[in-house]
Amino acid sequence: MVSTTLDGYPCTVLAHRGAEGRIMLGVCVAEDEGNGVWWTDTGTACLGDPVLALDGRGRVVVLAVAADGSLTLARQEDGPGLTLSTWSRI
Repeated sequence: MVSTTLDGYPCTVLAHRGAEGRIMLGVCVAEDEGNGVWWTDTGTACLGDPVLALDGRGRVVVLAVAADGSLTLARQEDGPGLTLSTWSRI
């Protein structure tokens, strides 16, 4: 879980490995979790749960072990909402 500002709102970002084995991201407005979490399937398979962090510029970073065992990451892109870059192996 990380806290960040999206579109001017303080938000909580969550990540987990879904039932299909893909990375799921959830976003909710901080202190307003009772109104629900918006979940999206990234389409990227992983082994185990993904990890969230903020980089030096305050962008959300998602790191996971890919299905082939390699480390992969995606970083928040500039723009509205929480749009991630293409996944990169590291």
